[in-house]
Amino acid sequence: MTICATSGFDIISNLIIGIIASTIVAIATYIIVNRKQTQDLRKKYGKAAGHYFGFGLEKDLDEHGVQKRDDDGKLLFKTTLEDKPCSEATIRYVPDTNFLDIHLKELSTKYEWQGQIFMELESKGSIAWRYIGFPKTKEGKEQHIFGLKRCIVRDDAGDNKIYVYLIGEKGYGKEILVRDK
Repeated sequence: MTICATSGFDIISNLIIGIIASTIVAIATYIIVNRKQTQDLRKKYGKAAGHYFGFGLEKDLDEHGVQKRDDDGKLLFKTTLEDKPCSEATIRYVPDTNFLDIHLKELSTKYEWQGQIFMELESKGSIAWRYIGFPKTKEGKEQHIFGLKRCIVRDDAGDNKIYVYLIGEKGYGKEILVRDK
């Protein structure tokens, strides 16, 4: 019967080598998993990033050219886009998050608003927005115009376009941002 004798030095050196090797493996695993998660977030939420043109919905007019209203007095719209864009927007992905930044310029008024989109799901989110550079009142006071919107990101229409539907609060209505894929 043979007895294997190891010195205390061999045990300590093997222990140190084991700790170093497991630390290297743990760091490599963390980097690989983190990179994969970052790629997944970018793929999921970054698809909405880009330059868009915004369109309103065509107004539903009666035979006299007046926009129709429902029984509650709300204006009625068709489900088709207007011919000319009413805004230009840029959406940027915020790296490693489910946030998007949006900056929109209204073409008819030259007003601008900016906001941040929090994507709750891959295709649905909320926007906290505020107008920027809005003219001061006659008394020289700053105007604070802000609010919330909901948005839906759609890239499955089969027409090689990405749509971002913006649904505003009272008075701000709906707008559809469109860009090519």
